[in-house]
Amino acid sequence: MDVVVYLANGALRRFVQPEEDSAATLATFQPARMFAVPTLIIGSPTATVLLATREISRVDLRTQETLPVPQGVGGGSVTVLGGESDFIERRDAVFIDGAQAVSVGEKLSGVIAYEMAGGHKLYGSLEAQLDSMAAVFNSMQHLLAQPVLAFNLPGGGATYINPINLVGITLHPGLQSLPRGSLAASLVE
Repeated sequence: MDVVVYLANGALRRFVQPEEDSAATLATFQPARMFAVPTLIIGSPTATVLLATREISRVDLRTQETLPVPQGVGGGSVTVLGGESDFIERRDAVFIDGAQAVSVGEKLSGVIAYEMAGGHKLYGSLEAQLDSMAAVFNSMQHLLAQPVLAFNLPGGGATYINPINLVGITLHPGLQSLPRGSLAASLVE
């Protein structure tokens, strides 16, 4: 298994774990606890690394194994995209197809970008049913209060985002109605 840790200072730390150790790790792995302890320790006889979890933006566990991915708030599903170019192509297609802002009762089918401390970004396609604005606004408010955001990676494994280092989330298309206290303005980038 390959382990890639994205740090809030923009650095990446890469590790490799032998297959026999991966099986033992995955047997006891609890994603919701990943960022609940103050220190993530990764090591081998050649080096032991202690990382402050408050400084971790994201951890990718790349493997062929099925990894636990906790259900997120709101009941939507996110599929991780291959990268920024895939995101831009799909985002632009949303507007070429004439997609408008999404209203209550409609299905949101678009793209989402997660921006983390250190400049790291994760892109995905999003499918969600907007049953009520109260539920949508509640989900928006509680998204960053989760212990972890987790998604399956294309090609195998999963990525786990530390919500503490999540800087922002952008949806395309946007929502027709915004919560009270929001600012109505168009994204220029």
